[in-house]
Amino acid sequence: MSKKSSGLFTLITGAVVGAAALFLSDKKNRSKTTAAIKTAKKKYGDNPQKAVKDAVTLAKKETKKVKATSKKAVTKATSTAKKNVATSVKKRAEKTIKNTKKSSK
Repeated sequence: MSKKSSGLFTLITGAVVGAAALFLSDKKNRSKTTAAIKTAKKKYGDNPQKAVKDAVTLAKKETKKVKATSKKAVTKATSTAKKNVATSVKKRAEKTIKNTKKSSK
């Protein structure tokens, strides 16, 4: 009896293969992919370690950009949230004061 495996890895592999098939079904995408492969072969030739090193360097560079951008976004969101809370509290206080003045008359 054979054991059927239906794990997460199988699902992910199927999705990746399906996406690749869909991408490569278009002639334009096939020609772009072929050109990219030829360029990579010319650039790296018989030195796959250089390709890995370049990929790691690029990944580190992009990671720094993403961290900086996310830090800016968090800072901006935090300041906006603080302003919104302050505005909301101020409006609520003004409303309470107004209601208190009405009820005291």
